[in-house]
Amino acid sequence: MSLRQKTISGAKWSAIATIVIIGLGLIQMTVLARIIDNHQFGLLTVSLVIIALADTISDFGIANSIIQRKTIGHLELTTLYWLNVGLGIVVFAVVVWLSDAIAHVLHNPDLAPLIKTLSLAFIVIPHGQQFRALMRKEVAFNKIG
Repeated sequence: MSLRQKTISGAKWSAIATIVIIGLGLIQMTVLARIIDNHQFGLLTVSLVIIALADTISDFGIANSIIQRKTIGHLELTTLYWLNVGLGIVVFAVVVWLSDAIAHVLHNPDLAPLIKTLSLAFIVIPHGQQFRALMRKEVAFNKIG
């Protein structure tokens, strides 16, 4: 398969995955809005925004460095994997540490336990980021999607 065909196929799979993710997110939020009351839904959305902001910086460009390198050895991949896991734990600890302060600033003490619970994702997510970056490097968007 040529690079052009891989690019077109990757763009298709990426578009399909994006549409499905957005659609499922809308369905999820619609169902949650009907199940839980307005106060709880507000807490959830504020918590998700805070987690999304932390997630934006949690990769620290490691995935992009894997993609941009022409060749990358096993030792480098192993080192980057464990660095990514370690940084995920640090981000988790920082978010947990700041959760009470965030809840205080937003005048809502119910927010802190929710942020702490959602921040557990930063311990899990780094384990798959490197493999996803390697698939993006190989233009294997059908596997990612």
